[in-house]
Parts: sequence; C-alpha cells; structure tokens
Amino acid sequence: MTAAKADKTAPRQAGKGRAYASAGAAMRISAAEFMAWQEELRLSNGAAAAALFISPNTVTAVRAEGGSAELALKCRAIAAGLSPALPMQEAFRLGRIAAILQE
Repeated sequence: MTAAKADKTAPRQAGKGRAYASAGAAMRISAAEFMAWQEELRLSNGAAAAALFISPNTVTAVRAEGGSAELALKCRAIAAGLSPALPMQEAFRLGRIAAILQE
C-alpha cells in the first residue's frame, strides 16, 4: 500500500477529475469568483446548490477549490438571469435578443 493511500490525512489533489480535463484554467471558476457570485446573488450554500443542481457538499468543495468550466457557465447563466433548467428554445430566443441589443 502506498503512503498516500495509507495516510487518510494526505491533502486532496484538486483538479484531477474529468470535469477539469477538458477546459483551460481561464474557463474554470475560482473559489474567490464563486464566493463573489454567491455573495452578489445573496445565495446561501443550500440555495446555490439548488440553483446549480449540485449537492451542498459540492458547493462547499467549490468554495474551497474552485469549480469546472461547466459550473462556471451555469453561474454566468444564472447571473445573466437564465436558469439551468430553462428550455433550450427559450435560451436561444434570449440569446438572439441579447445579440440584437448589443448591435
């Protein structure tokens, strides 16, 4: 048995999961950015978990280590007023409206 396996107190290696493998660091959300997002929207850990469709334990981990690019996109969508549960047709319609407004 390796020393890391035997030692349950060994520090956890962040960023080794599949969620971290596909995106560059610039696309991920840092712990500080996540906490700022949560504070700006005045969301408790439970409310943030419900809004993002993740567990409260995941919220705690993201507050400590940051999160994946997928989670960053969900946070940005919610900050922009979109729900992750929004039907795609509605999201496309809102995207077209936003593009028109930016012209």
